Amino acid sequence: MNSFPTPFQHDGAAGILYSEASLLQRSNALWTVQQQLQLTFPILPWLLWARALDYLQPTLYLTAARVELSSPDLARLTQCLADSEILFVSDPLEFGSEAHYLARRLDNYARAAAAALEELEANPGACGPLVYELFSSLLAGNSLVEEVLLVTDPARVSVQALDSRKYALQPGGAAVSERFRRFSRAWRAARYPLGSLDPYKIYPR
Repeated sequence: MNSFPTPFQHDGAAGILYSEASLLQRSNALWTVQQQLQLTFPILPWLLWARALDYLQPTLYLTAARVELSSPDLARLTQCLADSEILFVSDPLEFGSEAHYLARRLDNYARAAAAALEELEANPGACGPLVYELFSSLLAGNSLVEEVLLVTDPARVSVQALDSRKYALQPGGAAVSERFRRFSRAWRAARYPLGSLDPYKIYPR
């Protein structure tokens, strides 16, 4: 196993309970620990990282650059991931071939949407509300799809995790979520300029 990453010194950083953190803060924490431990655990699928954080409920420290875990919590996470086969692998008889087929199709659609995000970013106002909603749903990720594929096709999941380009475009991951958040702001500004009603905004009564 590779050497442990440099401990994070959280003096002065604002701490927040994992249960009280926003989805974006949790996603950023997930992305941070994946980067810190990617040499130690190069092929673990996204779902296992997310489950480990949900299981441990660590305190998150908000810095100017990213969301961090304390050194003790990072050590606990490392141990939890090392035991992931015991803690998180489901019964392989739980899902059949039909479930695998549907999960694989949805995963392919979600990854195609992540790859096509660059085209939307080039011209945010070009797509309408239906396309926006479609991309929003696909890029949010789906933990059930991840679980089905992990059980029914672990080799495929491992290959995807080793592919750096696909890894960076993981639907539901921090990088894709942040890019879609920026696109969402640009899309709304282009579709609903100042003075017009944005149907996605809640106005005071």
